[in-house]
Amino acid sequence: MEQVLSTKEDVARMAVRLAAQDLEASVQAHGRAAWVLAGGTTPVFAYAEMADLHGSDQFWQDVTLVMGDERLVPLASSDSNWGEFERATSGRLKVGNPLVPPVSMELVDAADRYQSQIRELIPEGSSGPRFDHVWLGMGEDGHALSLFPGRPEVDVMNRLVLGIDESPKPPPRRITLSRASFANVGHCVVMVTGQGKADALADALAPGSDLPVAVIASFIESCGGRVSWLIDEDAAARIR
Repeated sequence: MEQVLSTKEDVARMAVRLAAQDLEASVQAHGRAAWVLAGGTTPVFAYAEMADLHGSDQFWQDVTLVMGDERLVPLASSDSNWGEFERATSGRLKVGNPLVPPVSMELVDAADRYQSQIRELIPEGSSGPRFDHVWLGMGEDGHALSLFPGRPEVDVMNRLVLGIDESPKPPPRRITLSRASFANVGHCVVMVTGQGKADALADALAPGSDLPVAVIASFIESCGGRVSWLIDEDAAARIR
């Protein structure tokens, strides 16, 4: 489902509304919920909105946070996705189980450690970790997480977390969830904002697209998950 909203701020607010609804519903139904976070400017605005609007909600103690991908830089760096989340929320979300990426380790060790943490979220008999709500962004080249076009990582299905040693976009060393990690998703929200993403979005929404964001979204849907695309007017220029 695609929904076009006027501005990137409107996209962020709608993403907050959907995330809060899904997380609260999952906690009420199952006693727990897991939320995959995304990097980027629109999610950072949304994190601040989430803290403003829902910081006092009681369900956070039963929520696990997972960062979809992270750069191996100090959390204080402006390049750190987790650091940007923490700065945006200023400690106002009292999350019970934040899985902070192990950025101080060597690349292979960091990927293995993060994978071990995420494996604890796999329900008995399930094909993968249960992610009740997922936020994804999309780059101007159609990448999502740290899975980039033309690279083999998007096709890796035997690991939940990958180490990326030479990312085409700096910083070069990263860890990222793999496509395989999204086999058990409740609802994924893809946020796409800005005129610079209009061409890639049109390609991503075309049937059979091989852009990483489209491949991940298609995989989630094929496994029974729901995908919502939230798009601002600038990014929607070629699909309207």
